Amino acid sequence: MSLRQAINAKCKDCIYDNLCPGTWRQQVTLCTAKECSLWEVRPRAATPALPGTTLGQNRPVGRQSDGMLVIPISGVSHGKV
Repeated sequence: MSLRQAINAKCKDCIYDNLCPGTWRQQVTLCTAKECSLWEVRPRAATPALPGTTLGQNRPVGRQSDGMLVIPISGVSHGKV
C-alpha cells in the first residue's frame, strides 16, 4: 500500500458515513478536524460541496457515539437515524 493509499484509507475510515449525503471524498473534503496530523494532506473531492448545500462551521462529518448525525452542510436534518 502506498502512502497516499494509506492516508486515503485512514481518512475514509475516520469520517465516511454511507448514510450521510455525498461520496467519501466529499465527506473527507468537508472535514474540520484541523488538529488531525493528516488534515493538510487529506484527499479532496473535485466537487467539495454537495449540490444545493453550503458548508457549516467547526463540525465534523460523521456519527457521534450516541448515534447522532453531525453533518456540516445546511438542508440536512440532524438526529438519530
